[in-house]
Amino acid sequence: MIHASVSNMNNFTNRCCWYPERNELEINLDDLLDDQRTLVLTSWNNCQGITWSIVDDDAVKHHRDPFTAPYFPIWECLDYDSCKDYIDQIPEKINLACLLFRADNLGLAMLLSQNKSLTRLCVKCPTHFWLLFLRAKIDHWSKTDFLDVCNQGELAILQACHLPANTVTLEVIAKITADNFGQFQRDLIYRAFAGLDYSHLNAVRTDLPDHLIQFLLRYPELQHAKLIQNLKKSEYNELPRIVRNLRAVATEIDTVNVEKLMAESDNLAALKSHYKRLEALALEKALQGYEKQLKSAEASSRSFPQLSLFADRDDLVQLLNEADLLAESWLCQQNLIRYVPGILSGQYAVYQQLKPQRATAVYYLFHEQDGGLRPILKCHIRADEAK
Repeated sequence: MIHASVSNMNNFTNRCCWYPERNELEINLDDLLDDQRTLVLTSWNNCQGITWSIVDDDAVKHHRDPFTAPYFPIWECLDYDSCKDYIDQIPEKINLACLLFRADNLGLAMLLSQNKSLTRLCVKCPTHFWLLFLRAKIDHWSKTDFLDVCNQGELAILQACHLPANTVTLEVIAKITADNFGQFQRDLIYRAFAGLDYSHLNAVRTDLPDHLIQFLLRYPELQHAKLIQNLKKSEYNELPRIVRNLRAVATEIDTVNVEKLMAESDNLAALKSHYKRLEALALEKALQGYEKQLKSAEASSRSFPQLSLFADRDDLVQLLNEADLLAESWLCQQNLIRYVPGILSGQYAVYQQLKPQRATAVYYLFHEQDGGLRPILKCHIRADEAK
């Protein structure tokens, strides 16, 4: 909750003063917020628990309601050394639990310090404890209303949060993880229960990372696929890219049912195999189309700007017309024809590399202020890398 240290906050943390006789931490806000006032935080062991006050020109405004606690950026900026006595009073498990919910951690710390009987529930079920805290904030509950729901147990908490009140829900929420909790995470949980078969997902997955939930909300037809059941953690980030590429290449081949291919794939390797096969078919279709276009007199007579770049090298040969570019595309199994508009406008140049190994090189031509061209290698395709 407050163990984070920020290197440029040394002046700020030096303005913290701990008063053990009052169990209070005073923080001058000038260095952080350009605010001449002083923030006073009572500690975990204070008789009233954690509260906050603002001192301004000898006037003090006290705040004891945890559901109206603001987000103070200083909460993460306090380093352990300058506030050790204050931090050490907070049980470590509570500190770690509240750390997950940055925007609400002050309110949660206030609530728990003022009602220490809740600490076991918070440590055991931090996420849905936090969801109930948000529900109390939104609906303007009193502290008594909140405690009444907590005393009824975990299923009552789920019901109060408008989630399915069963043990599977508890397990699913425990499996959903994210680096930063907040509005996004709350919405993700509610959308998952509204749009996905969470009972099935809970049964087949040992964890449910938030980006996997986002992916399934976009492609809900895949939630029962073997692909999701067998997906490895190392493949989470690659899956959306493969699906995106597969859909893009499938638009060029009208007869392909992408949803069926994804549903029938046992794992990501099988899906990638489908993608490579379709990519090859789409490339062949595109190049055959260009081949037909080149039969016209206009296309066959069009030539590219000839450049003096690399003129003194015998290992690079510039391609100067579409027929040669098409032949090179067939050779390297890449769609180089897409560069034709850029080549004609002087934005790109394509070369055959003859030594030390056969390859194709596409250069972006950066126009410098003195009128010269600086070639920047955009892609380099070796013959042995051709699909």
